[in-house]
Amino acid sequence: MHFEVLLRFETGGPAVTGVWEDKDTALRKHREQLRLYGGDSHVLELVEVTDDGERHLLKAWPPNQPQE
Repeated sequence: MHFEVLLRFETGGPAVTGVWEDKDTALRKHREQLRLYGGDSHVLELVEVTDDGERHLLKAWPPNQPQE
């Protein structure tokens, strides 16, 4: 299992992605990115990816953002 933080500068746009094995690290990175980019039309997601490839959205900005 690993965790991804995805930053998109517009909804549906390409993503800048960071990947971490440690959930606490991924949460910290998500918070840092939210402080930097949590406005305008930026989309920020924290996703858990299981060993079998299932993706689970854990956090999203703006809130209620559909997972892409």
